Amino acid sequence: MTAETTSDTTGQTAIVSFLGDVFPGLNEAEVTDGIKSTLRQADAVVINLESPVTSRGRELQSKSLHLRSNPNHVTLLSDLQTSVACLANNHMCDWTDDGIKDTLSLLQDNRIPHTGAGPTPTEARKPACVSIGELQLGFLAFGAESIGTVPATDGSYGCSTFDVETSLGCIRELKEKVDLVIVAVHWGFTNYHMPLPEHVTAARRMIDEGATAIVGHHPHVIQGYERRGNGVIVYSLGNFIFGRFYRNGRVVNQSRENRYGMVCELGLTKDGVDSIRFHHSKQRGDRVSVDLLTGSAAEKRERFLNKLSSKLEGEDYESRFRRYVVRRMGYRALRWCNPKMWRNINRAYLAGVFNAAKLLSRKRGG
Repeated sequence: MTAETTSDTTGQTAIVSFLGDVFPGLNEAEVTDGIKSTLRQADAVVINLESPVTSRGRELQSKSLHLRSNPNHVTLLSDLQTSVACLANNHMCDWTDDGIKDTLSLLQDNRIPHTGAGPTPTEARKPACVSIGELQLGFLAFGAESIGTVPATDGSYGCSTFDVETSLGCIRELKEKVDLVIVAVHWGFTNYHMPLPEHVTAARRMIDEGATAIVGHHPHVIQGYERRGNGVIVYSLGNFIFGRFYRNGRVVNQSRENRYGMVCELGLTKDGVDSIRFHHSKQRGDRVSVDLLTGSAAEKRERFLNKLSSKLEGEDYESRFRRYVVRRMGYRALRWCNPKMWRNINRAYLAGVFNAAKLLSRKRGG
């Protein structure tokens, strides 16, 4: 696990832990004692709730994959010591308005602050504020429309969608009311270990405009992190816990990398990020059960994280990202030479190939 520390000049340090995608699914999910013990050490735990928690609603017709979690298994949120739930993602609207309404009611009944979804754009952008001692923290959540996040409108429930200028305005406004602003963003390409260049630029701008931490998710695999001034950017925490799900009645198998995630533990003071620590996790087998890695397994994942983070350094990140996309497309092409793999081709996979090709064809810096 990584541990970085800077000098603390303000006295109090608040420990806040961030989890990646949390999707319990329809079956009961569990976390081991190792996870529970680690999260109990935090003053606050922030999760990305990747689906509505509901048994109602109708499927959103524009999508082929619809996720939802069983309301009877809400004990998972208390097991995780959930302090803030971020709702701006591409699955929160899978069961239309009823699904979001049930989720918001459940969180309110359990006194869990939330941000990122609501009946109007203004409500969806409303921050979640948490006090830890004398430290006031404000949380915002946004989801990119390009990955299927449904925006809230004045006539229907939805999410707070990501737009750089709008996000910067929300950060500036919230910064006047709290000590630290933390932004969760659902963005990026699925299964990519490197963030899009425009997201790197946007995240750095948000830090420069007053955010203390930018924490990303959606790729379902981990990506690197970087310090910037007194802030930090973690581009993707990967999956934390992701239940079984189906597409067209068939179970979708997760890759080995999809089973790995990180708990990002930040030590925060009024000056910003005082310390960073990562706890690597893995979902076991087909069970909805997650545990912390230890020993050589944790060290291996730590080396991988550091390798990914090193790719963010220097001036010409876009060139490195383009080379990564080319290598990845070549590897995928060889893999799909095997006819047995053709049955796994779906609309989402083809969309990913199209997006990668479009990215490579655009002008540099565009």
